[in-house]
Amino acid sequence: MKRLYKVAMVMAMAGLLLLLAVIGAGVSYPHPFFTIGTLVGMGCVFLSLPLFFIAWILQLRQSVKTKQYGWALCIAIFGIFLIVRGLWQI
Repeated sequence: MKRLYKVAMVMAMAGLLLLLAVIGAGVSYPHPFFTIGTLVGMGCVFLSLPLFFIAWILQLRQSVKTKQYGWALCIAIFGIFLIVRGLWQI
């Protein structure tokens, strides 16, 4: 679980750093660095999101397995709140 979270965090940070590098370089659409950099950067960020969700589910499962029901309830309520808030903004 912690390894999955670390992989997701590294992917997200690499994607954000690559996007910041594209912005910092000041290149625009026809430039290959812009095309490849934004594609790979956004891909890393968007691939990290399902990994964060899976890590969250595994953390919730581990909390229930170790009979930490209060912690599991807090994780579930916070997760549901974030999902509902995100859907509400659509």
